[in-house]
Amino acid sequence: MLKWLRDKMISGSEEEFNKCIDMSYTFIKYAQEEERLSPSSIEVGHRFGFPDLSTKYYPMIDQLLGLSKKGYSPKTMSELLDLDMECRRLWAIAYGGSDLKYNKTFGPK
Repeated sequence: MLKWLRDKMISGSEEEFNKCIDMSYTFIKYAQEEERLSPSSIEVGHRFGFPDLSTKYYPMIDQLLGLSKKGYSPKTMSELLDLDMECRRLWAIAYGGSDLKYNKTFGPK
């Protein structure tokens, strides 16, 4: 992510923080269901450091819960942006999704 954009996002609001939490959670639930129905190849899992991609999602949910409990701050927003980028990478690499459609697919309706 571009530094100026990241800096702008970090200085965002609690509302943006909560939207990002919800979007990441929605993606992870989607990914868990996709893995249940049709597991990703071993090669894809290894690209993310996990032999089985489905095991990656549990720590991500734990991290989201921790960030949600801590609430918005520049530090938690920075951590959330890192998690959001990981979700977007998974969406593109594991599920063939377009980054341009990520927000529309997992964002608020």
